[in-house]
Amino acid sequence: MFKRTILVLFILGLVIGRMVAQPAVQLHLSDQTIGSKDALQVTYEFKNISQPQMPEVSFEDWKVNGPSISSSTSIINGNATSSYSYIYTLYPKHIGTLKVPGITYNYNGKPLSCQDQQVKVVQKEHVKKKQSAGVDPFGSLLQGMATMPPMGLPGDIFGTPPAPAPSSGVIVHPGQSYDQAANHDFFIKITPSKKSFYIGEPILVDYEFFGAVNCSWKPQRFPSFNGFSVTDIERNLYPYDVKVNGRAYRARGIRKAQLVALKTGDLPLDSASVEVQTTFIDAANPADRNDATAIIKSKPMQVTVLPLPTKGQPADFSGAIGHFQIRASVDNNKLPAGENNRLHIHITGTGNLDGVTVPDINWPAGIQAYDAKDSQSVNKTNFPMERSLDFEVPFIGNKQGGIKIPPIVFNYFNPDTKEYVTDSTDTIQIQFTAPLKDNGVEQGLSQHHKTNKEYLWIVVVIALIVVAVIGITEYRKSKKDKALKSKNGPLSPQSGPADEVKVLADKQSHEGAKKSPGSISGTAALPSQAALPDHLQYLPEGLSSKIKAKNPLSDAQEPKTLTEDDSQSENTVKSRADLRLEALRELKQRQDPKEFFVLAKAYIIEELQYQLDSKETDENHLLHELEKRRPDLATDFNALIKTCNKALYLPVGAQKAISQVLEKIESMIEGA
Repeated sequence: MFKRTILVLFILGLVIGRMVAQPAVQLHLSDQTIGSKDALQVTYEFKNISQPQMPEVSFEDWKVNGPSISSSTSIINGNATSSYSYIYTLYPKHIGTLKVPGITYNYNGKPLSCQDQQVKVVQKEHVKKKQSAGVDPFGSLLQGMATMPPMGLPGDIFGTPPAPAPSSGVIVHPGQSYDQAANHDFFIKITPSKKSFYIGEPILVDYEFFGAVNCSWKPQRFPSFNGFSVTDIERNLYPYDVKVNGRAYRARGIRKAQLVALKTGDLPLDSASVEVQTTFIDAANPADRNDATAIIKSKPMQVTVLPLPTKGQPADFSGAIGHFQIRASVDNNKLPAGENNRLHIHITGTGNLDGVTVPDINWPAGIQAYDAKDSQSVNKTNFPMERSLDFEVPFIGNKQGGIKIPPIVFNYFNPDTKEYVTDSTDTIQIQFTAPLKDNGVEQGLSQHHKTNKEYLWIVVVIALIVVAVIGITEYRKSKKDKALKSKNGPLSPQSGPADEVKVLADKQSHEGAKKSPGSISGTAALPSQAALPDHLQYLPEGLSSKIKAKNPLSDAQEPKTLTEDDSQSENTVKSRADLRLEALRELKQRQDPKEFFVLAKAYIIEELQYQLDSKETDENHLLHELEKRRPDLATDFNALIKTCNKALYLPVGAQKAISQVLEKIESMIEGA
């Protein structure tokens, strides 16, 4: 009895062990070799992990669209498995062997990893290959509902009149399995909206389960779509009654999705399977009835994906496929020069807009434009899906007068007419009036940025502090001079500043000799404005008094005997290298991103002034002059100014931009 109990427990443990599926992370690629204009579908599949969060992943060699999310659950022979997938569509930036990075996921303290994979991108635009059957990396959020009552919606997708709901059981003939017998009364139908279509063209694929016998059912395997970009249609998958070849069936939806082919050639539409539970009747003995389950699988089906025609394809083809139109507008058609404005580009229609970037804009002279930001929306309730793509481009007019933004052209491929179509916006007219009046620091730091003006109070406060420090310093010097005069006697009426310096020096020398017999006495030369290097005059008033460093002596110090080394260090005006380091320290102390970029631009403009020996404060004039006189520096300074302007307009990502600007300024200082 004891041995039998042990054996039962052992077998039960094996069964339970099989039923507990192990968690894992896998990386699936739609292909290993693609063309330079092909898309690659990448799936990160989390097996038996409930709603995992996707770790950060960097696709350095790819343009990225996505991710979309798919999930599924299945039970086979008592083993329950689940799949949760993040699906990306990647477009190569260049040809060669490109890396698709793996990831590491922390599951209850245990790292689960998938390795990097490589994809070969060839010179050809598209690679035609036959699709091989693969593992299902996808799933679906859609579930069939066997208990849902009929919706009462008439109609016959096969052209025959509706019929009453079926009943009775499945007849099992001698030698048949339950699965074989069930195929007479149940089947899965795959209906694509097109069997031959173009790469990038969206099609609709509908998977439906048909039953001629009452049953309970549930999806056993959802279809996956290797080689396609997939978007599920958000629609109720209701059951309905229909006649097929004169026999009554009840149809239920399994999965309805929009597919976009990522490669050309003959591609399979993946199979689906359903588990049905119904009554099976022995044909030899009708009284012998058993309630059991059977698996119904769909038949294989292929579709043909055609390459886009090269005839008539524009050189700047956008990649859009479908039916679209483009419109454009600006925030203000009349505004002062130097004030912010935005160009809005709106593309709407039905079809595929994946990978479409901002159209070319022929900006007229006198316009300074910045990087565009984009947003996209999709209506997933119908096919074809309605889509819109919006671009917002900040820009500024640099001078007074009228300008015209010429029509912006957008081209796409119409799969119905098999032709390339071009649409364009209307011409946009803008009148720039006289610029708003600025002065001093405001003109230097924010001539082109309304955002900067919001932070000019910082500049004003710093300027007041500088004035106060200078005033206190002068007051203390005056007080010290009076004290010296009272101790050393009045100077003659012909005495001047030089005599005062001599009296002060003699007194310091005398007192120093008494206090430090062995020291080298010397005269502490007072700094004069003429001793300051020329470049100090270019420093903007927006930076603190530390950066200016106009007085090398500490205000709190009393005159004292100086050694030769001390005299030399105290009397030397701070070098430009020292001033640059102080400016860098000032920038690092700024916590607010907008405050940082206001002062960073001030530093950059001062550096431009120094390099060009100019008092010009307009960044565009300085950069233009730099390109002519110092082309070796133009690229770096253009990039710095552009980064600062973008961060001031678009705060998202400002922290990363701060690091980039600081790193560049530090490299400039080290290379000086």
